[in-house]
Amino acid sequence: MKHPGVLAITVLLLFLVGALAVRERGAQTELRVGSSQALANPDLQGAGLKPPPVNQGAAAPRTSVSPGPEDSASPSSGLEPTESQDRRKARIEGQLVWEDGPPAVGVQWKLRGWVAGQDRAIRWGIPKDWVSPSGETDAQGRFVVEFSPPGAYQFVFEARTPGFAVAKWRWGEIRPGTRKDLGRVVLVRAGSILVRIVGKDGGTLSDGWSVSASSATGNDLRSGREGEYRHVHAPNVDGLFQIVDMPPGFTSLSGRNRVAHSVDGPTVEVVAGETVKAEILYTGPALDRRITVVTFSDPFYVVDPSPDSIHLYGPDGIERVATKIPRSSQSHAVDDLPPGEYRVEIQDPRFLPWSLGSVRPGSAVTAHVRGSASLQIHVLDASTKEAADSWTANLRFENVSFSPREFPVVEGEPPENGLVTGIIPGDFTLIVNAEDYGQSTVPIDGLGAGETREVEVLMGSPCAIHGVLRYAGGGPIPFTEVKLLRFHAEPLSSQENGTATVAQFHRQWQREELSLSTTTNDRGEFAFEGIGAGQYDLSARISNLLKAELLQVIIKDGEARSVTLSTVAEPTFVSGHCHVPAGVSIHGMKIEIQPVGVGFPLATLQSAVDSEGHYRIGPAQPGEYFIRLRFPDIVRSTNGGSSATQGPKRELDVVQLEPGENPNRDFDLSQSLPGSLHITVTNADDSSANLQVRSFRIPARGEQAFFVPGEVHATESAAGTLNSKGQVTLAPLVPGDHLIVVELLDSTALAPRTAVIGSGEQTSLTFDVTTARGSLVLRNAETQEPLLNHPIALSPRPTMPGLNLMAQFTLKTDESGRLSASLVPGTYSLSDGSNPFAAFFAAQINVDIDWSSTGPSVSEVAIPSAESSGIPNPFAELPEDE
Repeated sequence: MKHPGVLAITVLLLFLVGALAVRERGAQTELRVGSSQALANPDLQGAGLKPPPVNQGAAAPRTSVSPGPEDSASPSSGLEPTESQDRRKARIEGQLVWEDGPPAVGVQWKLRGWVAGQDRAIRWGIPKDWVSPSGETDAQGRFVVEFSPPGAYQFVFEARTPGFAVAKWRWGEIRPGTRKDLGRVVLVRAGSILVRIVGKDGGTLSDGWSVSASSATGNDLRSGREGEYRHVHAPNVDGLFQIVDMPPGFTSLSGRNRVAHSVDGPTVEVVAGETVKAEILYTGPALDRRITVVTFSDPFYVVDPSPDSIHLYGPDGIERVATKIPRSSQSHAVDDLPPGEYRVEIQDPRFLPWSLGSVRPGSAVTAHVRGSASLQIHVLDASTKEAADSWTANLRFENVSFSPREFPVVEGEPPENGLVTGIIPGDFTLIVNAEDYGQSTVPIDGLGAGETREVEVLMGSPCAIHGVLRYAGGGPIPFTEVKLLRFHAEPLSSQENGTATVAQFHRQWQREELSLSTTTNDRGEFAFEGIGAGQYDLSARISNLLKAELLQVIIKDGEARSVTLSTVAEPTFVSGHCHVPAGVSIHGMKIEIQPVGVGFPLATLQSAVDSEGHYRIGPAQPGEYFIRLRFPDIVRSTNGGSSATQGPKRELDVVQLEPGENPNRDFDLSQSLPGSLHITVTNADDSSANLQVRSFRIPARGEQAFFVPGEVHATESAAGTLNSKGQVTLAPLVPGDHLIVVELLDSTALAPRTAVIGSGEQTSLTFDVTTARGSLVLRNAETQEPLLNHPIALSPRPTMPGLNLMAQFTLKTDESGRLSASLVPGTYSLSDGSNPFAAFFAAQINVDIDWSSTGPSVSEVAIPSAESSGIPNPFAELPEDE
């Protein structure tokens, strides 16, 4: 199966911070933070998915604000609380209606909140008194929930009633004072799925199995709405798994077994009021001849023993080494085992030896391993050198790329003699808090396997920073997050207009990940208490284009300092009105400003255009800005998954923002209204569930080039999945020329066509997808050696000269270097797929081939290496320093 890779700014920014190995822990499962299972099912916390405990001792540094309303809508959100709303609380509201229009009265709703990750928990703390609000809709079908959102939490709001698909929204965080109006939501009738898991012999598998169903139908990442995920743990009396109340549309199925791990199932189309039957076929190794080992390393749950360190010793005297199960983060297996009892051993020097005997094939065992190193921690008063009575400690990994990287190692009463065992070797910072002392940190470099290191921690008197956040003109800035970071000589925002190198961005991200945070009150006041002496930076982001910094604040032992944190200039706003013909909806459209002449900026600022066409953007710092019309985000829903990228844009104007001034700009959008494209696909040799369509906008003549001067790049503007009739409508689309690509995800067929979209009009297009299968051998252009099991990037080559299409798919050669595919006849570009970005920025590494009705026109192709392009790979691990 190939994986489409769309080059978009949002994707690039995501990977600038490096690949993060973030994983939840649990005794019976392994889900990564942010996985669809974990996010869609907060109740899974009860099944061992709770985040690891976080040090919340009273001696930890405290963040606080002065008395008064603590929180409200962020000044950059553009949302003001209603008069009836408590300014310290967030608010979610909306209306539910039935399909035929009447209000949905008495529907149960609930807002669930749980910890988003250990880094957030350390920064904000975990509340002890959180209760998930719940209720039911009133006589008009409306719901309103007001609550104080914990900073460490993510949230799911859902409304459920039997026989109907759930209406559900998810947000990674909700700031105090934020208002979310979900609007009028239609509840649609649901369908059911009856699933049978089938073995190689055709028999039904049920014992130890569970089934998951994931539907992206209803996804709207712009508002936070997401599709439905259901997990059925046990079969019925017939050995079948029944999944009820799934929304109509395509749903992907999968099976799970502790010994087998996970098995992909088919994608089925759910029909309202009906039950669809499906089978999941398991064709993997014989489970009665497999032993699976699932590893957990508490509390450092992001680090696992190496797979080759897991050994099995059986009655035949043969030593066997486990291998990691594909797509698993913690499961390892040994297959084709003869009957008998086996001993499992883990022999990684970073961990204490672990073993378990009398394990029979067909079993899955859980191995809780502990690090082999130790710390002998002596916490002393810096003045008297007497031992502190009570203290807590966290350990933060250094020189690593995974996250989270800070973990509690001492909670409650400290261990006898301060001996902390179970540490994984590496480089660390030890962070110690003690009552009546300020926080102290000690570097620990090169802690070795099996080593016990003496560490002396000197504790000084507690310090504090009290401050006020203000605009340059003097006005206080209420309800805004302020961060306290250890002093650094190179703050990110010192770069002109918010631009930065990749390494700078990565370092700043790591610093902010470890910062303390608080929120100003209604007078702009904030406080950090219980901190240690040292040098600190203070920062606040009022909006994406207006920040405040106070650098190198020096705090002496026991000192409490008062500071003023202010912006570099008075804030400015730009507002106006967008004119459209009467009766035309511009829902989801935004007006955006972006600094002029800064190359690749890291920040823009947007405002939604309301139903009457009004917008207001700010606050921003003075300067020259592009004003753009931004179309709604592109949301792709395919095979139960989803992703979003920023919608296409159209240049409107350039504006000069002066300190304290608020210019007005009106725009006539009558020729910029979104159009739509109705696609019909015929003769496809694959199920429509595996077909999707994408539209790529071709920039108009003279329009600013994207990334590379002198080249014209077509950027993605919409995407959709075909229904069972082979049809889909793409919308909204920017008026102008578009290139349309039909993708057969399993057979790799691509069918590019061009279309012209008119303002506010719908265009129809029919594709006849007739494919030809073929293969060719790929070699390294420098060494002429075959590229064995190597990723290859493939893109359809548009007929327009000089056009670079940003549609890329990653395939893989086999063990002989041969690439096989089924393609629509046309011209395609091949390149080294080890760096997916290089092909877009370095044309010399792309090799074009013609694919006819009989297959490729050549039998061999030499591919230049991605390294020869000189383009850095943002997917590679980033260094700590340049």
